[in-house]
Amino acid sequence: MQENKKKILESSIKVFSEKGIYQATLADVAAAAGISKGTLFYYYRSKNDLLYDILDISIREITELVARVLQEGEGEISKELFVLIFRSLLKYDFLMKINYYLVQEALLDNKTFAEKFRDKYENWRQDIRSALGKIRVNLSPAAKDARAAILLAAIDGLCLQYLLEPEALDLDAVCTELVKMFQ
Repeated sequence: MQENKKKILESSIKVFSEKGIYQATLADVAAAAGISKGTLFYYYRSKNDLLYDILDISIREITELVARVLQEGEGEISKELFVLIFRSLLKYDFLMKINYYLVQEALLDNKTFAEKFRDKYENWRQDIRSALGKIRVNLSPAAKDARAAILLAAIDGLCLQYLLEPEALDLDAVCTELVKMFQ
């Protein structure tokens, strides 16, 4: 990754987590990164584009982590796998907030962004489907597709519940039940 882009992404995570999505500006990000606004606009034309890239990179890292854990676990689904997935997501609540902000933008008024986000969601479902394909359970393609959609919905829903009321989420119990559902 280019050095300026890396500085932008690192600085933007800090700025968005400190100021919030609505209050933070691209000028704030440029200042934090130590670059001009023009340099920032060379990489990102809008705040949404920057937020989308942050989210995309984060989800890709989590997906790669899950794939590695599945390989090391020889394709077995376990409570520990689900706990790892959720703990990886939940430790960065601002990333979840970015996700829901972008979903709102996609649903309400930004058609170009909605298409981009739909494509990314399809990629995430396919990544999950691929990871599920490594599990030693004989599933039809339709069953793998359905389970990938269910798991993505579970991740979205559990993250939303965590943002609203973190102490109400019993992660161990949830993960125990997910294992039962996916075996």
